[in-house]
Order: sequence, then C-alpha cells, then structure tokens
Amino acid sequence: MFTSKRLVKRAVLQRFAVTLRGIEETFSGVLTAFDAEMFVFDDCRTVITREGDTAVKIPGRLFVERRTVAYLQELLS
Repeated sequence: MFTSKRLVKRAVLQRFAVTLRGIEETFSGVLTAFDAEMFVFDDCRTVITREGDTAVKIPGRLFVERRTVAYLQELLS
C-alpha cells in the first residue's frame, strides 16, 4: 500500500488494477485524486478473470476507501 504522499502524487493519472480486501474483487481505473481516506478512480472497468469474459465499463467515478484496498498494480499501456 502507498504510505508516502509523494509516491501517490506521482501515481495520479496512471491506470491501476485495484484489488479490494476480503472480497476478491478487482477492477481497473485511472487514479484521479486521493486524500488520507479515499482513492478516486475514473474510466473504470471490470478485470477479465475467466476465459471468454469481456471487460465491462463501470459507469461513473469510483470512490474507494483506502483501508479497503489490498493493493494497487500499475498497468503499463
């Protein structure tokens, strides 16, 4: 998990796979804002986990409590 505010600032406008704690759910989105308690992601979609599935766009902006994030994985291009 990001603990340094500087690290997170550098990550803004990057796309991440976001894995949530305890529910084994992952989505991808562009980190657009953050504070001590929340991450904000735009242009979100589901992550394909099974062959034959397709990613589904998640409408709107996602506000995710930082404490619910298991980890963020930066997705390159």
